[in-house]
Amino acid sequence: MSNESFEYVIVGAGMAGAAAVRGIRSRDPEGAIALIGAEPDAPYTRPALSKALWREPETTTVDTIGLEGPGLPGVDFRPSTTVTALDTAARTVTVDSGATIGYRRLILATGGRPRRSGATPGPRVIHFHDLGDYRALRALADRGARIIVVGAGFIGSELAAVLSATEATVTYVFSRRAVGARQFPSEITDHLDAVFADHGIELVPGSRLESVEDTGSGVHVTLAGGRVLSGDAVVVGLGQEPDTGLAERAGLEVDGGVVVDGLWRTSDPDVFAVGDVAAVPDPIFGRRRIEHEDAAVTGGLAAGRNAAGGRVVDEHVPFFYSDLFEDGYEALGRVDASLDTVIDWKSRSEGAEGSSEAVIYYLDADRVLQGVLMWNVWGDDAHDTKAIAARLLADRSPRAAEDLLGRI
Repeated sequence: MSNESFEYVIVGAGMAGAAAVRGIRSRDPEGAIALIGAEPDAPYTRPALSKALWREPETTTVDTIGLEGPGLPGVDFRPSTTVTALDTAARTVTVDSGATIGYRRLILATGGRPRRSGATPGPRVIHFHDLGDYRALRALADRGARIIVVGAGFIGSELAAVLSATEATVTYVFSRRAVGARQFPSEITDHLDAVFADHGIELVPGSRLESVEDTGSGVHVTLAGGRVLSGDAVVVGLGQEPDTGLAERAGLEVDGGVVVDGLWRTSDPDVFAVGDVAAVPDPIFGRRRIEHEDAAVTGGLAAGRNAAGGRVVDEHVPFFYSDLFEDGYEALGRVDASLDTVIDWKSRSEGAEGSSEAVIYYLDADRVLQGVLMWNVWGDDAHDTKAIAARLLADRSPRAAEDLLGRI
């Protein structure tokens, strides 16, 4: 027997969960919704944690990044609550207090957990993931701490960049030969190396984290090969693993993520999954997980509508974006520097001075387009660059370089 019951239960109060609330309400204005989140905070715009909260005058406090959802009519928002079990036969979830909650339709938006890689979390060891991590890192930065940033991906590079504008002293450790080398061709990474160094960031390329020792007053960071770096704190951004444990224990199909169909339904048709945890059928790239804001929001809206009786097939090609000092980009598809690249320069600058403008196309060995990145190239209502890129990706025929130049 459940203690209480709702028409809809959403497990996970991140961006996908908040979007699912809005999707439900677009079709069902009255059905009772329980929105259950493990974090103590209401849903917020997660990318702001490594972007806007550090640098945009209108977005410098956490109350400016909240999302609609918990405050909508008929929504029972439960923060600081962990769902420990899912019983699909009984249509209940159990929370950490021991209470059970019944549902007619369930949406899993459990997201992911940060990779630790030899670093035990603590007050001076931050695995950057949520608003609590932002608050801790901000406090360290504002008092001028010596901060070691670890991670070659989006989060690591963004954190190193925004921290350099604070009172902190920044050392940036990454496994690749240059900043952004996992994503960008050398023409871009050479520029980024110069820009990061020009902003006073100590770069430690080609280095992997071995272990972290919290000394009680600071940290010793040991790298593969034996080099030891000392600082006041370390912030680790090594990506995340999908939080599929609840789905696995419930017997739902999991394969690199919670497997869903085109309507976001799991192997149980009354249970949906969305956001970072979901492995979705992609009409262009096949089944994959997408860990970006645009996918979380559009997918959450679609899943919410479908949980409320809709049949929305989301064929939107999600984009992602980042800003690094004066440079910024938007991208779709697979952005991987190991692929062949075609660079369509719109303008070009050398070193740290000035910003180039380019569209970068990523092709596989068969010359089929896999990704498009627009570096300092921005669209508008009359020239929707992301829509053009999505159409180019939908064409799976082989491409010569001259077929791509000038298309965006």
